[in-house]
Amino acid sequence: MNDAQIPITETGYRSHFSPDGIVEEYGGPEAYVLAWLDHKADSEAWKKREESSRQMSLF
Repeated sequence: MNDAQIPITETGYRSHFSPDGIVEEYGGPEAYVLAWLDHKADSEAWKKREESSRQMSLF
């Protein structure tokens, strides 16, 4: 099991409803989720979280 976090959820669970046809526009479910993850991973908040997870902290 991998305990790595992903940028679309803080808990590891995410329920998401998309408008009809949008998943197909991205080329299917896998391509849609990968695009979503890439988009969220590009945010400043995620970049800060990733950087802080690399740095050990006592607090």
